[in-house]
Amino acid sequence: MLTVGLVSRVLTGEPGPYHAEILTSLRTEMSKQKGNLVVLPTPHAGGPDISEQMGHANLDAVIFLGPFDSDALRRIVRNGPPSVLVDFQVRGLRVDTIAVDNVSGAETAIDHLVALGHKEFALVLGEEDAIATKERLLGAQTALERAGIPPSSIKILKGDFLLESGYEAMAALLKNGSLPTAVFCMNDEMAVGAIQAIHRLSSLEVPRDISIVGFDDIIWGTATHPRLTTVRVDKNLMGRLSMERVLSALNGKSHTITSTVIDTELLQRESTAPPPVRA
Repeated sequence: MLTVGLVSRVLTGEPGPYHAEILTSLRTEMSKQKGNLVVLPTPHAGGPDISEQMGHANLDAVIFLGPFDSDALRRIVRNGPPSVLVDFQVRGLRVDTIAVDNVSGAETAIDHLVALGHKEFALVLGEEDAIATKERLLGAQTALERAGIPPSSIKILKGDFLLESGYEAMAALLKNGSLPTAVFCMNDEMAVGAIQAIHRLSSLEVPRDISIVGFDDIIWGTATHPRLTTVRVDKNLMGRLSMERVLSALNGKSHTITSTVIDTELLQRESTAPPPVRA
């Protein structure tokens, strides 16, 4: 029976909705193969104990769901069974990779807001060292520069991809009093937190007074009021492609290592609108 390990630090506790959807997709694909998916959460992915855990599990292949320590990951991949790297990339490592086009996705989000007429922006970042944060910031800044938005009209706020940090970032903006007309949160969890803060801490309305855009298209985005405009990432496709690469690697010498970048698309819902006319 096929046994595939899923190694990830994001599964150490209760996974957030983004990673939970990827996990569900992987389990669905494994059930089609009548195989076992062994989840190996690790607080420090790629740390000294994970190789031993993998050995005890007698794995045929491993799916690494990022982020990871790159040096440790290189060692494990080179010495371990066939592997697939999902939602993370390591230069120079010969391993099948499934990644998201974060740069163009962020550009699409900003282009949408610019097309609506917004000229004052806030960007709520994810975890500082995360590749997704760096790539989404690059995409956002590229689109803002292309639109001629000066740095003085852009506020950059720290976050960590969790709902609470989106709430805190928006609370800080509200307390400051100098509000942008549009906020791009680098994932939907933080965008939901931002909307909650607006509802609880002010008399402002979304999108009448301020527009909010997220990234990932998690289920929470359709439960907000208003529903969240976001950049969709196809989590089911990520799971399906991951399993396809695993099976290809196990099926013999014809396997070719590939790097697949998944396209994103803007889902325009009710959390964005033209900016208010301010006196």
